[in-house]
Amino acid sequence: MINVWDSEAWEYREVVAAINRAPYTPQQITSMGLFQWKPQDTDLIAVELISGTQSLLVETSRHGNPTEVIDDKATSVSMQIRAHKQHAKIWADEIKGRRQFGIPELKKSIESVRDDRIMKARRNFDLTNEFRYAGALVSKILHPVTGVVLYNFNTIFNLAEPAKVFLDLGVSTGGVLMDKLDTAKASVFKTLGGLIPSGWRAVAGRTFWSAFLKNPEVRDSWNDFSNKEWARKSHVFAGFPWGGIEWEPYHNVGSPLADFVTDDTAILIPVGVPEMFINAGAPAPWFDALEHPALPFYAMTTRDPKQRFMEIDMESHTLPINARPDAIRILDKDAS
Repeated sequence: MINVWDSEAWEYREVVAAINRAPYTPQQITSMGLFQWKPQDTDLIAVELISGTQSLLVETSRHGNPTEVIDDKATSVSMQIRAHKQHAKIWADEIKGRRQFGIPELKKSIESVRDDRIMKARRNFDLTNEFRYAGALVSKILHPVTGVVLYNFNTIFNLAEPAKVFLDLGVSTGGVLMDKLDTAKASVFKTLGGLIPSGWRAVAGRTFWSAFLKNPEVRDSWNDFSNKEWARKSHVFAGFPWGGIEWEPYHNVGSPLADFVTDDTAILIPVGVPEMFINAGAPAPWFDALEHPALPFYAMTTRDPKQRFMEIDMESHTLPINARPDAIRILDKDAS
């Protein structure tokens, strides 16, 4: 008779690898890859804010007094990374009918049941991450049940919430829409100072997307496209570039995430700004985990001393941070 528990399959490191290999449930904001993974040594992190200033130099005589260079003022904001946890229990009776005890395939059967539970839990973790990423984009991470604001990054970093940009999509013609978008991007450049985005993305709500597609400037761009190649081979629901911005509709309409991109608005996002979007991660509170850089997900199996069941504890200790919420612009389809 084999001992199904006497195997490396139940060691911490193998199970951690399993959960991180689990199939990913696609989510729109997550798939953008905006948030840079930053493993930490502890669950308490500090974000340093430096308020750099620039000024023009006044001319002076050849031997005149120079202008003093003043150090940038730095402040630090502390935040705590909290945990999301799930638990599963697999009873021996769940395996009994799948394989005859005493044959090598039994171990594989137990592993498959374990992996199924892990993958089901992983989908919940992924949905939670998507919910938090979407909230961080617009500066507010909410409690998924009560809707209470857990983190307001404008408040945390003492930044003013940017005003909406009104595009008046129904009537903006003759280059007016392009000018308004360029003005919005210019305001982001001013906010970021010396940091230059490598690109721009916009995620649009349902009615905003419809009005955007019907705008004369946008439609004329399609008509002018050589042989209408894009119109023949693509579909507008997949998104497209226009005005130097990658536009796409928000696909989560009707889900708990829809409130982050309201129907009449779009989120304009500068891409490639260093340290703007961070996903800070802390290690799980386990001895083995403390010896290595933090991982996005953890899983640990333990077995009942009488071998009646095994338990799987899964944890994620992460915090998505928008360090420059003042560089996000909310675009409104209507006039001010």
